[in-house]
Amino acid sequence: MLINLVGNAIKFTPRGGRVSVCGQRHGDFVEIAVEDTGRGIAREELPRLFDPFWRSGAEAAQTRGAGLGLAIAKGLVTAHGGTMRVDSVVGAGSTFTLPLAAPALPH
Repeated sequence: MLINLVGNAIKFTPRGGRVSVCGQRHGDFVEIAVEDTGRGIAREELPRLFDPFWRSGAEAAQTRGAGLGLAIAKGLVTAHGGTMRVDSVVGAGSTFTLPLAAPALPH
């Protein structure tokens, strides 16, 4: 999941842009956020973003891929009882956030 999100962030962020990954522990899980300063995703495209084989019109013309990565990543998060979120602004970038089980901490 994380490899897909980071790979997408790199793919859709122009040279000189920024991609960051950060995490914050919340009890039994860690919330991971992958943020980029790429082209962003139009609000009207967000409902279809996780559909298998769907790709944005602008994306399909400029990049390679089958349109399965986000669908698979979201499916894995959902199968583990989590929810993947996306916040995006066209021209400013996107942030994908997902929960991961946190490792047990020694006492």
